[in-house]
Amino acid sequence: MLRCTSSRNGSLQRSRVGEHVDQQIVLGGYSTSSEYVHELIRRGLNRAKLRETLLVDAASELLKPMGEVYLKELREHVCKQKKEFGR
Repeated sequence: MLRCTSSRNGSLQRSRVGEHVDQQIVLGGYSTSSEYVHELIRRGLNRAKLRETLLVDAASELLKPMGEVYLKELREHVCKQKKEFGR
């Protein structure tokens, strides 16, 4: 896995986006806007990893013999993961 370390400085104009971030900081218990943005990035990476895993598994020959029962359980698992990741 490629790991990059870099620093990003940015400011959000006092707009709807800035107001939304401020609200999420309070509601989500974040200390700073950076902490909130970091959490958004982490969630995005988790979603991408889950999606990649599902696509790889869906293309697998092992999936075909498992049938409808397996697919039903997989759908339930994905729905549960989506709820945990806040989507």
